[in-house]
This record gives sequence, C-alpha cells and structure tokens, in this order.
Amino acid sequence: MVRPRQVEGVDQADSPANLKRRGRLLRSLKVLGFVMRETLCETNARRRKERENLIILRLTKALLKDMKVTPIESDSVPSLFNWHVNIYRLNNCKHIVFVNDLSRLSVIIDGIRTGQLAQMKEKFLITLEDYLRSEGVEDGLVASYLKEGSELRIARTNNRSVLGTMKEVTFFVEDDFQDNISRLKWLNQMIHKPIDYHEPINVFKKAIKDQYKDIM
Repeated sequence: MVRPRQVEGVDQADSPANLKRRGRLLRSLKVLGFVMRETLCETNARRRKERENLIILRLTKALLKDMKVTPIESDSVPSLFNWHVNIYRLNNCKHIVFVNDLSRLSVIIDGIRTGQLAQMKEKFLITLEDYLRSEGVEDGLVASYLKEGSELRIARTNNRSVLGTMKEVTFFVEDDFQDNISRLKWLNQMIHKPIDYHEPINVFKKAIKDQYKDIM
C-alpha cells in the first residue's frame, strides 16, 4: 500500500486542506440525506392525507360527456368513499343519481345544467348532509364524513354491481313526493342483494360509526 507523500511530518491525507474538504463533503451528505428523508416523509404524509380527505365520484360515460370533464386515475380508497354517478330523467326533468359503493345509499339531485361540475359537487354534499341529518345521523359523524369531501375527484365507473343497483333505484320515471328528502328516505329503505337485503341507510349508518369510532 502506497502511503501519501509526507509534507513536513504531516500525513497529506490529514492535511488541513483535505480535512476541510472532507468536512464540507460530510456536511453536504448529511444535509442531502436529511432532505431526502424529509421529502419522503412529506410525500407519504401527503398521500395519506389525500386518501383520508378524498371522495371519488365515478361518473358514467353519459355524465362525463354532460359535465364536459375528463376523468383521472385515482388511488384506491375504501368503498365507503366511492360513489357511482349517472344522469337520468325523473318527472320529465334532468336529475343526477349518486349510489354509494359500500352501502348502496342513494342521493338524487336536480337543477344541474350541462358543464356545471362544481355546482353538481356542491349540491351533492349539501343534499347528502341534509338527508343524513334527517335520518338522525349524529352531527359529528356527518361532519367527519363531509370533511372527506374536501376533495371530490372525478373518475370512471369500475363496478358493475353498483351500476346494477343504480338501475334498480332509477326504475321509476315519475313520482309524487312533496320534497326530495322524502324521496330519499323512501329510496334508501329499498333492500338490495349486494348488501344482504339490508336497508342502505342502516348499512351506511353502521359504516360511518365504525369508520369514526376512534374520534367520536
């Protein structure tokens, strides 16, 4: 092994200049390592936050066209936070129906024109809140679920079973309900095979209680 040339009795590898350079290099590596670890932590935290505060609306092709929106691929979220959405006519007027993947809970809204995606999202959340409160769901549970709706992401449909339920809940084209809340209460008492013939409202109530049991 060849030793570095000695200069005035000092090992050149340990000369002040080399030690200074090595010190700068070590400090740089430490900073770089810290930044990389911090960035990874921040990325994981952001992804967790996205999953925790995200509801996916899965629009049919007809509704995607009507809303003039392009769907995006989304990270998978629990079925409690997935809704399939379609357009249909009720009482000779345009309506939009939302069906929850897990519970098959249904929400129907009207008054949305072509291209009014923001208005559709807003009215969905408002209607869902009013309906859940009318069913006696605790305010804290409603607020916790709606907090997930801080972001409503648009995606394509991906569940034929939910689409089948959607056909069942939109079999009627006329009704005489005095208000939409009464319609939703009736609609969500209909039993469906995918939820073992339970009522959607009861399945949804249990699901959100289980979801937020640690914070209530």
